[in-house]
Amino acid sequence: TTLVNTEAVGSLLVTIEPSDACAAGASWRLVSTYDWHSCQEEPEPSIPAGPCTIEFKPVSGWHTPAPVSVTIEVDETAAISVSYAPRGDVVYVNEDAAGADNGSSWTDAYTSLQTALTDTRAGEEIWVASGTYFPGEADQREAAFELKAGVAMYGGFAGDETERASRDWSTNPAILSGDIDHNDTGAAPVGANAYHVLTGTAIGDTSIVDGFIIASGHAEGTAPDDTGGGLLLFGAAPRIANCTFSGNAAGKGGALGISGSGAPDLTNCLFHGNQAIQGGALHISGAGAPTVMNCTLTDNHADTTGGGICHDGTGTPSFTNCILWNNTAPEFPEIHALATAPLVTYCCVTGGYDGTGNIGDDPLFVDASTGNLRLQSTSPCINTGTGDGAPATDFLGISRPQGTGYDMGAYEAESVAIPHPADTNNDWRLVLGEAIAYLAGWQQGSNPIGHAIRGAYLWQNGERYGYDPSAQPPLCWILDVKSAASKNLPRIDPAAGEAVAVCSTNRMNISVTPPPGTTVWGVEYYLPEGSKLSDIQGPNSVWNVESRKLSCWSTGDGAVKIACTLEGAANTQSITGTACFDGELRSVQAVEVATPAEGMEEAVETSEGDAVPPAVLPDAGDITASPPAENIPDENVVQLSDRPSGGLASEDTNDGNDMAAGNEAPRCGVFSCEGNRKGLGDWLLIGVCFAALLVSYKFIP
Repeated sequence: TTLVNTEAVGSLLVTIEPSDACAAGASWRLVSTYDWHSCQEEPEPSIPAGPCTIEFKPVSGWHTPAPVSVTIEVDETAAISVSYAPRGDVVYVNEDAAGADNGSSWTDAYTSLQTALTDTRAGEEIWVASGTYFPGEADQREAAFELKAGVAMYGGFAGDETERASRDWSTNPAILSGDIDHNDTGAAPVGANAYHVLTGTAIGDTSIVDGFIIASGHAEGTAPDDTGGGLLLFGAAPRIANCTFSGNAAGKGGALGISGSGAPDLTNCLFHGNQAIQGGALHISGAGAPTVMNCTLTDNHADTTGGGICHDGTGTPSFTNCILWNNTAPEFPEIHALATAPLVTYCCVTGGYDGTGNIGDDPLFVDASTGNLRLQSTSPCINTGTGDGAPATDFLGISRPQGTGYDMGAYEAESVAIPHPADTNNDWRLVLGEAIAYLAGWQQGSNPIGHAIRGAYLWQNGERYGYDPSAQPPLCWILDVKSAASKNLPRIDPAAGEAVAVCSTNRMNISVTPPPGTTVWGVEYYLPEGSKLSDIQGPNSVWNVESRKLSCWSTGDGAVKIACTLEGAANTQSITGTACFDGELRSVQAVEVATPAEGMEEAVETSEGDAVPPAVLPDAGDITASPPAENIPDENVVQLSDRPSGGLASEDTNDGNDMAAGNEAPRCGVFSCEGNRKGLGDWLLIGVCFAALLVSYKFIP
């Protein structure tokens, strides 16, 4: 009971709605008094004159109205009206709301996050709209947003969403700020800021903080006030995701201090521009063992050690897919383990760090000076992380992975659709002139075979094409769905195709067997220095003197022969080649070629090799295409119908021929040197036949 001056009092009429809330026990009282007043229709007399605050009793199943300030005049009756709202699963917070201030909807949202935390029950969520929220008033340095067991806090709302998935914390930043005296002007705290912006004690993983900017906390003085400017956890294991810690300061752990035996989980978080004496971003002590996944820590500073992380405990923290770059300290600028070493894997760390998958290359942020910590397209952190335990999305909500692997850091590099290099006007359509020009550029040495054949494949099968970010060039360029469907194109098996070269002395024959269903194919062979080719016979064949490359391409899945004369120094030479079917690359083993001076007694045949990676993407060349296949004599092209049942190449290669049965192309056998010149065996055979003819002539009457 409050003692009052009976000469300076007034009355107060408090109306509480609805009646169901009153029946459930809704009531009110003056702050700092003990007596609760139930719902009533008559004014309460003898209220001390002057300003006062009215608070309301929590009732199960109902949102508690926010406290109301009112001024009581002597001998006057003040009146206020409040509403309890039925509880749902969500408590709403918006600093600009002008409704009933009970958290029941965006219209009636709480304007204070502290009030919402007081009112929220386990199992509920707090949705926080864009704005800046402070844990207390000026000089209330001990004030902090205390995390509650079983309560999930989500930021990034515009203030009209009906689904949590609709929020965007980049566009609608919800800032939790320790600048309670409202005088910070730069990145570092100024004046008497709150010791901690957030705190959590003995809570589990049902407590969630997701989608906030946590800034301007200043932990200083004696423990625990000196640890965790942004967030201090003691024996706690909440889940922290999609949060930015920036501009916090502390004695230990500028952004985050972890002590006790808790094992919090941090995912897709940014730590940028925090400072401390130890552990510019994180300080871990006791048996704390946080799991840190896909976080980026950069430009944090420690006055002594551990510019990024200082671990001074007995637990084993783990850092996976993280980037620690350009953090500073006189000693151990990135990670300092004073006791147990943390487990660091698949991370990018300045100077490198021992552990599986770690790298030390510049992550190539878009612009770290302005806080843009996204990855440039050439970043070494792209596709070099691990998928084990990685989140399904990144800081921006982009699906992971975007490429062939998971990226390091909070941001997944979003795949950018790149037109095929033959597509000179970038209209996602490859026409005849573009495809043939690029093919010619390949044959003259300026374009890679895979890109050239893939370009011709796209041109021949519909012209319009798209981009598949999950595949590597040249297979990332795929036919437009409608074009591919209209042609009902089969998916070829590149393992079913091969290019086989057979050489003897200075003659080389190449047999190409495309996989069934192939649309366009190409082969290329590179010869050693000093070599050259002549008398080349094969479809669209070109010998490039500068690059010493023989190239040939054609269409369809029919078998084809290519023949040529090899000239060079008097020694054994090795040539290498590549085959490409519809853009699928296959390597060809090296062929040893002996000059006539040494004399090769037997033919040497290559076997198919493993798939080779795609070449680097160059620009197309403006070179005229080689003559078409029809300009080559028919006897040098073996059609599919000409193949024997056993396959294109003869199984007997001892004579070096390797030509299909019945094919009359130039041969090079054991006794023949080149072309159609006859060897000793041929002349002997002719002599025997001539002698037999003479004998038969003599004895026939």
